[in-house]
Amino acid sequence: MDPLLHAARQFGGALSVHLGEPTTHIMRLHATLPHRDDMVKALRLLEWQEANRWPFVVVEHVTPHLVLEAVVACYAALAEGLSADGLRPAPLKPAEVALAAQERALYREDELSQAAITAEAGATLKQASGQLLDVAGAHLDGLALVLAPAVAPSPRAYQQLVSHLCLYLGENTKLLAYDACSDLAEFQPTVVFEVDQNELVEHLGEVSAAVAVEAPERAEVPPGERALVAGQAPLLPSDDAAMNLRRLVGNAGQHLAKGEFEAAAKQFRRATTLCRLSAASGQEAVLWIATGSAHLSAEHSDRAAHAFRQALAVVRENDLGAPLHIQALLGGARVHQLTRRWQAADAAYAAALEAADAAAVPTSLVIELWRQRAVCAFQRGRLDDGVEHADRGLAAAEQRQPDDGTVANAADLVTTVAAAVGDGDKRVKSFTARLARLEARGV
Repeated sequence: MDPLLHAARQFGGALSVHLGEPTTHIMRLHATLPHRDDMVKALRLLEWQEANRWPFVVVEHVTPHLVLEAVVACYAALAEGLSADGLRPAPLKPAEVALAAQERALYREDELSQAAITAEAGATLKQASGQLLDVAGAHLDGLALVLAPAVAPSPRAYQQLVSHLCLYLGENTKLLAYDACSDLAEFQPTVVFEVDQNELVEHLGEVSAAVAVEAPERAEVPPGERALVAGQAPLLPSDDAAMNLRRLVGNAGQHLAKGEFEAAAKQFRRATTLCRLSAASGQEAVLWIATGSAHLSAEHSDRAAHAFRQALAVVRENDLGAPLHIQALLGGARVHQLTRRWQAADAAYAAALEAADAAAVPTSLVIELWRQRAVCAFQRGRLDDGVEHADRGLAAAEQRQPDDGTVANAADLVTTVAAAVGDGDKRVKSFTARLARLEARGV
């Protein structure tokens, strides 16, 4: 399973428990800095689940007036949604709405203190929660304000903001504060978004190597490429070159094991030069992909994008076939996801699927491609698109020649959809039934 998805499930499960505790009103959120965005995505996935009774007011650029604006905007969106179901919450008091609508430039120390704005935000949160429960108490338990600063604010100002907002918490309001710049040790319990870095590196390697390892033998795939992916000595014109390449790849592997991703990328990059000088295009493409994956792990998206573009160019110039073509496209898609270029990411997944359809690739890989495309749609908030991609993935499992990983990947696909739309969604129940039929067929 994708280590990020596993971490999201663990995080969401722990958070759900604390949200259900009547005496818990504030929670400290923790994630290692490279995974802060993944933590926020996990929060969104939890919020969308049908069983969740706490809508989130997520504030990523944290100042008192932006907190106030976010509360008002969230209330308006929830009220509009409830109105469609015949439930009509009362409007917020005019004073609060007018205050939230003022230009940000008006919030100067001599006009309205930061403490006063924080007090207004806290009072508005409490009022909004109460008015929602007046009409939708059968479906909601209250509002949860999530402070998840994308850019670390002043530690002192952030701690003061959290402390002041705590004064307005009650049975119908909760505060979830990410410890971006301050440990917030006095606020408990702590819910941790934790990713096993070793498993993440291993998973990235499995995804990158999946096609080349499992694809049928094809004349256009050089033997050296398959040997390198399988961890064997690549075939190069010179014994010295082969020995140097083995040394560089071995050094990179040691750096990866220690979490030294940039050092690993540097070794892989040197190896690409050696391959180019030796005219070993298959190995060069694989190593560019490895370089990009290492840069991704180090959160250097620009460098990763460059590496995957180089891999794609080598594949196309030398007609290396579908396996490496798909790997390079997948790497580019991942970069686009991390940088939130959703349309570009979706286009890359579509291109990878098109390449897979045109080649004899394993069914399990096709399912995984559809799953990753579904995850991309869920991350950008397009639930229906994500479900449609998952449906296409299950259809591939049902219609294509099965392989050893077909059922396992189909199960991961269904689990991904359930995490995004909720276990109780009728579409998840339909997918679960289809998965059961696949298992019954002994696929």
